[in-house]
Amino acid sequence: MNSKGFVYVASLSSIFITAARYSASSLKDHWPEANITLFTHPKWVVQSDYLLFDQIITRDVPFHIRAKLWALDKTPYDLTCYIDCDTEVHHEDIKYIFDQHDPDADISLTK
Repeated sequence: MNSKGFVYVASLSSIFITAARYSASSLKDHWPEANITLFTHPKWVVQSDYLLFDQIITRDVPFHIRAKLWALDKTPYDLTCYIDCDTEVHHEDIKYIFDQHDPDADISLTK
């Protein structure tokens, strides 16, 4: 794998962009080097988002509850960890999450 990173998708309601910022901050608190991409709507992006997220993709992001499914095949990473916006990272072991993926599988799921 060449690149590994996390994806957040904030759509439908502006509450999700607020939650994504909080979650991404908690991720960076425990793994400052983590690569994070945000899919969201242009009108919700503020300047400080460019310090938190490595990439912000706004083109054609649908206002829909299933926007996260739309975004998954547009990931900029070879190996992607999708994180719901309402997630909080509590431990530095997050940096080992990509080690859990079976390279012979297309997808890994957690409970």
